[in-house]
Amino acid sequence: MNDYTFESLARREDDNHWFFAQRKFILKDLMQSFIFPDVSTFRILDIGCGTGGTTRELSGYGKVTGLEPNPKAVSLIRKRFSDLEIVQGGTSELTDLFAGTSFDLVTIFNVLYHSEATDPQTVLEDAFRLMKPGGWMLWTEPAYPILKRKMDRLVHCKRRFHPEEMRAIITSAGFRIRFRTDLMGWLFPAALVLACINNFSSVSSPADSNENKEESLDQKKLPIVINNFLYNISKIEWKISRNIPLKVGTSHLLLAQKI
Repeated sequence: MNDYTFESLARREDDNHWFFAQRKFILKDLMQSFIFPDVSTFRILDIGCGTGGTTRELSGYGKVTGLEPNPKAVSLIRKRFSDLEIVQGGTSELTDLFAGTSFDLVTIFNVLYHSEATDPQTVLEDAFRLMKPGGWMLWTEPAYPILKRKMDRLVHCKRRFHPEEMRAIITSAGFRIRFRTDLMGWLFPAALVLACINNFSSVSSPADSNENKEESLDQKKLPIVINNFLYNISKIEWKISRNIPLKVGTSHLLLAQKI
């Protein structure tokens, strides 16, 4: 991703954009319902921590280390959250960077869909090796290839995962799944329509121009009323999915354990 995209993501985190706000809510619920961390000893690794908003949230549950390959993103984190421990490096360097370290929780929030992540299976296997027995893996990715659109190219999206593909990867790495669900099912119809328009429109215009227009729309700050409305929809949907996991959505979540 380019520098402007990282700056936009940082602004959205600072503005408490509904997408990041609902992630914090989900994280808190999973911590309280499944993981029960002992803050004094709990070690967390946040792989692909981006601009650091979620890493900051994770720091409330234990000692967290963020891993991020992009120097611009690392610079933004250190400027905004100077107390966070951030390691600059990629997913292919996990076992080298953290040799001799073990973690109670590893998180991967929308990372392995990027073109830079060439082998998701190996990343999960390496993460498994770095975890303590009984440790937890929380993994989310954009779901369903049919939803891929021009905005995905802007953030260097190589793939969207099918939920069954994610299940196969994480179980092959040695984890036992404790909970899984699609996320943002309420957004799926609109996302599908937008993907169809993007992919099959007969209107011809320069690709860069289209992507810049789409970038400005996707990164634009929402009015507070709309932002709160979308957050509350996501929050209600999550509460439902905790009892009745969703089978359709724009992304997929897996919570698994090293047994």
